[in-house]
Amino acid sequence: NMITQCLCDYRESVENRVMNRLSPLHDKIYCALSGSAADAQTIAEIVNYQLDVYSIEVEDDPLVCSAATLVKNISYKYKEELSAHLIVAEWDRKKGGQVYATLNGLLTRQPFAIGVWLIQL
Repeated sequence: NMITQCLCDYRESVENRVMNRLSPLHDKIYCALSGSAADAQTIAEIVNYQLDVYSIEVEDDPLVCSAATLVKNISYKYKEELSAHLIVAEWDRKKGGQVYATLNGLLTRQPFAIGVWLIQL
């Protein structure tokens, strides 16, 4: 019926606007995308490009904290325009396994993350 079709169309549009998935930022660094699909993907693509350029210039892999800081800086600079938050995580040679959450210009290291929900012990 028509009401069911409208509800299904509305639900699909909401699901397309909000996402919860992983995206690579570099060879060994990933982020969990949350919020507006377009905004989150745009941040991830910008950071991916910047990390690729960085790794070519210094001939070494970027650190996880560096990737998280780039995400934080972009998120904060465009906080009025963007509706996305990313969790950056992976392993690097300096600090081992790490999880960083970015939210409204803040960057916090977490012991772990489940989905997009952060749990602090």
